Amino acid sequence: MGASEGKRGGGGIIIGGGGGGGSASSPGGPQKPTQPEPGKPGAKPEAGKAPPSGAGGAENKLFAADESWKAEAQKEKEKLQERAAREEEERDIPPPSFLAFVSDLGLQAMLALGLAEIRGTGGPRIDLPAARYTIDLLGILDEKTRGNLTPEEDRHFHDLLSNLRVTYARIVQALGGTQEPGSKVVAPPEKKIIT
Repeated sequence: MGASEGKRGGGGIIIGGGGGGGSASSPGGPQKPTQPEPGKPGAKPEAGKAPPSGAGGAENKLFAADESWKAEAQKEKEKLQERAAREEEERDIPPPSFLAFVSDLGLQAMLALGLAEIRGTGGPRIDLPAARYTIDLLGILDEKTRGNLTPEEDRHFHDLLSNLRVTYARIVQALGGTQEPGSKVVAPPEKKIIT
């Protein structure tokens, strides 16, 4: 190490001889300690600034790990988006329509009549007040939409409403006109023809 390059002291302070960044008060006099220039080995990063790209291996390793984390997070995000798109395609929900709306109300009535069940609920249950309410809603909808439906919508709607009304009447008759809400489905007695 030459005299002009200086010597490295403790704490990153360079005590150097003449010419290396202005540190001496006089050529032969006592030397004054100076701070190293930013970006040189031994320099501390300035407050609020990141260390230079070549300063220290630990910072570079952290930075590299940070970049790989971002790449992994982006890959995971893309996988989740692809899975959500696949699930949406698998569900294949039809577009909203009048027929879909009427069919949903019909399904509610069938559930309340005990003609259908939801898995895990312990079997079909009859709820005549709920069934009657839903069938009455369909009746009101029939009155309000009369003359405004396509032939297909009209046929589907009236078939559904007629079948629900007949089924409701048969179930009420089979139960003797009374039913406790939430009771198990009681199958109507089979008709036997004797000849």
